[in-house]
Amino acid sequence: MNSWKDAQEICIRSFESEDPQIRANAALGLSYIARNTGCLENHLVEPLLFKELISNEQYRGRIIDAICDINLFMGWHIAEKVIAEYQSDAPTDL
Repeated sequence: MNSWKDAQEICIRSFESEDPQIRANAALGLSYIARNTGCLENHLVEPLLFKELISNEQYRGRIIDAICDINLFMGWHIAEKVIAEYQSDAPTDL
C-alpha cells in the first residue's frame, strides 16, 4: 500500500459488499485512516458513510463511532443531526 489514498480506496470498494458487517468495517477503516493520517476525501467518503448510517441498522453503533471519530480527526460535521437523533432514541436504562 503506497498511501492513505490506497487504503481509502480499499474501504470505498468494501462499501459495495452485500455483507453489512464488511460495510461497517469499511467505515471503521476510514476512521483509522482519519486518525492516523488526517487525510480523507470528503466528497468520496461522506455519501457512503451517510448512506450506511441510515441503512445498516445491525451495525449502526459501529458506524456512528466511526463517523464521530472521522468528524473529530478531520474537523468535519458528517450527519451530526442524524446521529444525535439516533442517540436520543437509545435506551437509557442499561
